[in-house]
Amino acid sequence: MAVNARVNSRAGFAAAVPMLFLLAVSVLAPRPATAQQALTVDQVRTCLCEQQAMTVLRQRVDTAKATYDERTQREQRLSQQIEQMQSSIGPNDLSAQDQLRELLDLRGRVSRDRMQTALPAWQQAARNLDFVVQDYNANCLKPMYKMDVEQAQANLSCPAVP
Repeated sequence: MAVNARVNSRAGFAAAVPMLFLLAVSVLAPRPATAQQALTVDQVRTCLCEQQAMTVLRQRVDTAKATYDERTQREQRLSQQIEQMQSSIGPNDLSAQDQLRELLDLRGRVSRDRMQTALPAWQQAARNLDFVVQDYNANCLKPMYKMDVEQAQANLSCPAVP
């Protein structure tokens, strides 16, 4: 009888292992995320306007960066011209020395414009875009019903992008 009891206890243990495994998995498994509330028509409208604003602001960032890049390239070209002129200028060539001074002054103006105007404009454009993107990500990455989007798009009037 002791042999029978040992066999029955092994069989019971073997049957219990899968059940224990399922119980452990169900306790340790992550819970499904709660369903997000869909956006209202007004919220969808706001998000659509933010999408339009992001398009405008991306264009402004691109334009400001292009201006900065153009100033940088112009400054580099002037530096190359200055180096070439310095290597070929004679000590008694007053006309060339005047041209060199003019090039140095021009490069200084271009450099100041790049650093004091073009760079801050590019940085500000990027900050403006970043602000709208962060707001959009925080408020608009939620479910939207197609009929709400269609209703929001009808007669959509967005404020001008500052």
